Amino acid sequence: MNPQVLKKEDKLRKRYEFITLSEFGEKKFYKNIIIIYRKNDLSNSRIGITVSKKVGNAVVRNKIKRIIREFFRKSRMLYNNNYDINIIVRKKIKNCDHSDLKKELELFQIKIGK
Repeated sequence: MNPQVLKKEDKLRKRYEFITLSEFGEKKFYKNIIIIYRKNDLSNSRIGITVSKKVGNAVVRNKIKRIIREFFRKSRMLYNNNYDINIIVRKKIKNCDHSDLKKELELFQIKIGK
């Protein structure tokens, strides 16, 4: 199997996982996204993506999710530690370029990846 593919184990999928993460996780605020993260006891990092309908229609929301998942797939090997990460996309993202989103994700990666 391709190591670049996100498996079920690599995703936050249950509601209680998102709730627990938001209650006990650390929050990092950026211009276009909010990242909530917490160390986990698993052998891998997991990601969850939250995009509100206020961001745009389904096409726009899915495009943003694809960009975030692609970044996570390409960079997850760089993380030294295992985290649960929820990326919440802000409504402001409609007015920005997607390269800005990638820059904010890189800033977060630098913070927890080293």
